[in-house]
Parts: sequence; structure tokens; C-alpha cells
Amino acid sequence: MARYTPAADDPGTDPDPYDEPKPAKRSPANPPATNPPVAADASILRQLATPFPPAMVKAAPAGKYGEYVPHSDVNQRALSIVGFYDFDVVQVIRGYAEEIKSGNKVWPSRADAIVGVVCRLTIRVGGEEHSITEVGTEDNPAMNNDAENLKNAVSDAYKRCWMRNGLGLHLWCEKGGAGYWLDRQLDKHDPSEA
Repeated sequence: MARYTPAADDPGTDPDPYDEPKPAKRSPANPPATNPPVAADASILRQLATPFPPAMVKAAPAGKYGEYVPHSDVNQRALSIVGFYDFDVVQVIRGYAEEIKSGNKVWPSRADAIVGVVCRLTIRVGGEEHSITEVGTEDNPAMNNDAENLKNAVSDAYKRCWMRNGLGLHLWCEKGGAGYWLDRQLDKHDPSEA
């Protein structure tokens, strides 16, 4: 069973010492920041929601489920839409990795293997930060060393964080994206179309 330890920013734990203090009061000389225009947010979301071209979508490797887009293509698309962003490993999850047998090869079980991670993606839209936290896992933790498990789990969490922002979301929909409608829904509400 995987262990969970609370992240440093969970309620009831000490605050992050690197967080900048927030001003207690606003005055006419220090007005509050205005909300970003809805059109700017909608434009970013619409770009993130645009499905990847079919040529970029790859079939699932043997033994895996679902189509995918290579990590490098996800990263390029993200950078081209939102620019720089922050991506942090919040927590490493260790647990029991069951023995795996494949043909004549056996990978022994491990009691304290890296089996997953919790990561946070922070993007800036219209001057405001938006954060998504997701879990990534390693499908076969007994087959790899902890460094490889960590890399695979972080890669999984990275794509899942972007999916929560709309990027590649169509790949999680059933029947090859046939159930995907977010891009069309956003087109209906595009203020530039009015």
C-alpha cells in the first residue's frame, strides 16, 4: 500500500517560508489588481483545448492503454500558448511494488519503491497564477530503479496537469476523442465571434 504524507501547503501544516507576504490593506495608492479580461482567459483556454493534430497522436505501446502525444510535443505546445510556467514535484509516493513475471524474466518485489508523485503546474494567465495539482504513477515499479520510476511518474503527472488545463484533454475521452466537445463549446462563447 502506498504511503501518503501531506504536502507542505496542506491545511494545518507550516506555511512555505518562501511565500511572499500579501499586503494587509489596499489604499488608493495601492489599488487591488483588476481581474484579467475574460476574453484573454477564453483565448488561452481555447488554444489549450484545441486537439493535437492526428499526425502527432501515437498509438499506445504494447500493454498500455490509450493514445498519447509525445512529451516533447506537449511541452512545445504548452510553451507556445502560455510561455514559461512552473512545474514542481510536491511529494514522492513510495509503496510496495509487486513481483512481475514476464516469460523467463522475474523482477522481484520491492517494499519501498517509488510508485508515484504529486506534482503542481502553475501557469500565468492575464497576470494571475492558476495552479493544478495532479498525481502521476509508474505502472510497473518493480521493473525499474527509483530514478526511472520517478522520471516516469513525473512525466505522467506533467501530462495530467496539462490535461486539467485542457491541453490533450481529447486523448482522455472515450472512442478516440469522439466524446470530446470542449473546443466546440468554447467556440460558442468566443466574445470575438459576436
